[in-house]
Amino acid sequence: YWCADRKFSSVQAGDIIIDTTEDVLLDATGNENNNTSIFNSNLGNGNAGNIKINARNISTLNGAAITSFGNEQGNTGNITLTARENILLDGIFQNSFIGGIQNSITQSEETTSNLESTANVGSINITAQNLTLTNGAEIQSLVAGVADSGNIDLNIFDTISIDGEGETIDVNEDGITDSVPSGISSRISTLGTGDSGDINILTNNLFITNGGEIDVSNFRIGNAGDINIKADTIELDGQGVSKTIVNNGQDLTISATSIISSRTISGNDRTVEGNGGNISIDTNSLVATNGGSVDAFSTGIGNAGNITIDAKIKLF
Repeated sequence: YWCADRKFSSVQAGDIIIDTTEDVLLDATGNENNNTSIFNSNLGNGNAGNIKINARNISTLNGAAITSFGNEQGNTGNITLTARENILLDGIFQNSFIGGIQNSITQSEETTSNLESTANVGSINITAQNLTLTNGAEIQSLVAGVADSGNIDLNIFDTISIDGEGETIDVNEDGITDSVPSGISSRISTLGTGDSGDINILTNNLFITNGGEIDVSNFRIGNAGDINIKADTIELDGQGVSKTIVNNGQDLTISATSIISSRTISGNDRTVEGNGGNISIDTNSLVATNGGSVDAFSTGIGNAGNITIDAKIKLF
């Protein structure tokens, strides 16, 4: 458990920097308190520090996490991971602790009403040969207060694989064990106010399977960010790629040589007033199977976004 933490202070927390020629491995197996993490926070008016890891391989297993957390008026730091080979993020921990990477700001109900907050969530930057998320692990930028969430930038030279759902140990009021999808998300929650950040992905192959998802959401006051994906091959057999918008939406842009989808690529507006974002797909081949679709819609008085598909060879 590595922590740079200055609680209730106006002083900035220090940076956490790990630079090694070997592997970095965090494993929460058998740890009931979920203390297997790299954690940087400031719960006062200061800023949380940055987290920088440079290693051969980086792994968080069984719900272990790399987290930057802010509260009140402080910004969270940037999280930067660079692996010369692979990054593996696995599992959701009991009691709903999310495994993987999270950069977040949470504020009390009293503070959430303060629209003059200057807090912002830092960026998440990941570079590796391969990136794998399994069993409910997430890369997440989250705001549950008054702030803008940060951008997520992924530069993965070979393959991104987002697979499966992780079950929490908690049981909901209906007696059903909740599940959490593996995924990449930038979100303003129902308790938050601000703009959600962009998700930018550059990779050779992107595979989303068995409930995995990429999602930009804004459920309160503000704009949803863009999703920009550039890849050679994209295969969707999970939740898909979506933008859930409760105000004005931005754009979803996908550029790939080949796209095979049995799930939904969507941009939707669920607010009373507000517009959905546009969807632009540039590809040689787009194949939708088993109910796969590209959707842009609005359930309120706002306008749904435009859908533009440029399929040079095949579209069906």
